[in-house]
Amino acid sequence: MPAYHNRGFAHFAKGEHDRAIADYTEAIQLNQQYAPSYRNRGIAYLYSGSSRAKARADLEMATQLMPKDAYVALWRELAERRANAPSTLAQALSQIEMTAWPAPVIRLLLGETTAEALLASANSDPKKSRERLCEANFFVGQLALQGGSKEEAKRAFQIVVRDCPPELLEMGAAAAELSAGLQR
Repeated sequence: MPAYHNRGFAHFAKGEHDRAIADYTEAIQLNQQYAPSYRNRGIAYLYSGSSRAKARADLEMATQLMPKDAYVALWRELAERRANAPSTLAQALSQIEMTAWPAPVIRLLLGETTAEALLASANSDPKKSRERLCEANFFVGQLALQGGSKEEAKRAFQIVVRDCPPELLEMGAAAAELSAGLQR
């Protein structure tokens, strides 16, 4: 099961979304309780051009399996926004640890902080700043894209692609946004 999950991740990082979906599906068939494969397959569905309903269903399953995982809540929120569905983020707050990272990202999506404050927060821990800045820039780009600021979104996604390690989902997702011409 881990082999399919890991290979799915490698396919996603290369922009091979359909192949990633196939591998995550195999991983899920081997272990239907493995939430990271549902999360990652849901994200791959978001960027594959497949059904948004499938993305939302997988992210809902990941939420049921890992209700305290802030990253699942964040990705689910993106899927809901793309589908013009009601936000689920506020309901997730009762389960999520809001004193640790990525709580500042959640606050950004809830409109409780600014992009500048998020980026400053991401840069506050020298040992973790690279990954946190990558995540912060990705979600800043998402918010800009949703607000119609394509140039700001493009700038943020370019930073992610340039500076992020390939093992972050946000790097593959930012590359997908750029290759799609920010048409999401």
